[in-house]
Amino acid sequence: YKKQSAERIAKSGKQEKCCSEEMRQLDSPAVLPFGSVVPKLKSAAVMKLGSMDKFEGSYESNLERAIQILKSYREEEIEEILSELSRRWGIDEYPSGRAFLTWEEVREMAASGLITFGSHTATHRILTNLKDDEIQDELIRSKEKLIAEKVVDKSFIPFCYPNGNYNENIARLVKEAGYSLAVTTEKGWNRFNSNPFALKRIGIHQDMTSTEAMFLCKVANIF
Repeated sequence: YKKQSAERIAKSGKQEKCCSEEMRQLDSPAVLPFGSVVPKLKSAAVMKLGSMDKFEGSYESNLERAIQILKSYREEEIEEILSELSRRWGIDEYPSGRAFLTWEEVREMAASGLITFGSHTATHRILTNLKDDEIQDELIRSKEKLIAEKVVDKSFIPFCYPNGNYNENIARLVKEAGYSLAVTTEKGWNRFNSNPFALKRIGIHQDMTSTEAMFLCKVANIF
């Protein structure tokens, strides 16, 4: 970059004065080596987020400010920043509190392309305990709400059976309600000819991703 800058300035006929000034700026302490950029940015994020208790406004508006600050960081960097803030504030990293996302938050997450939302019924009633018309009501109301809130693609809406409880009749009703597939709580892999309304899954929790070996064993269905 220094060589290119010098050549560019030299062509303008101002190489002696301007080039020396540009070189001085490039060599100044304000120009950070790559290795120190990320730690300094993390520190800046911690400082900025650390002053959030002085922000005016609602919990939701402050949360949005924090999310905007953190968006430019990778997942592991976000974890480090939040851990540092928790240490400074003397609070639990995983406090109890608001249990649900707002629809605005769901829409933002869906728009990221990283997360797909689906239905889990309207009120989480166990479908094997319901009559057909009650099951249909749970399925249709949930689907219509997701569409109305614009958090799903109408052409692909997945479903998850509450508590994993289902049977062939319930799977049929899910399909007839217009869902694209349904997942169960049965552990295992799916094949090309698996029933799309009785898909198995491999549960991945935080304890299973603490080490690469544990994660691979879980994915391989070893335990």
